[in-house]
Amino acid sequence: MSTCGYDIFMTNARASRNLHFPLREAKNRLSELVRRAAEGEQITITMRGEPRARLSRIVAGVRPFQVDRSWLRHMKVASSQTPAEALIRAEREGRD
Repeated sequence: MSTCGYDIFMTNARASRNLHFPLREAKNRLSELVRRAAEGEQITITMRGEPRARLSRIVAGVRPFQVDRSWLRHMKVASSQTPAEALIRAEREGRD
């Protein structure tokens, strides 16, 4: 049952494995939610009733997308034929 007065959808929580928590409640129960997500449950965090974020288990051995930096360094941007790395560096330096 929710401690902050919001309804959470916990009808047979272990069977549904997709729980919704308001942000305030998720902050109060973060350690528990992380543990449950690590066990395989999908935790959806809502703000004003709208889903905003999801906690889920990290699958061991699966690497996130990696950028081939050597390819990126030599990639040309079609309109200017300037390497992408140079465009990004110029954009970042222009912010200072």
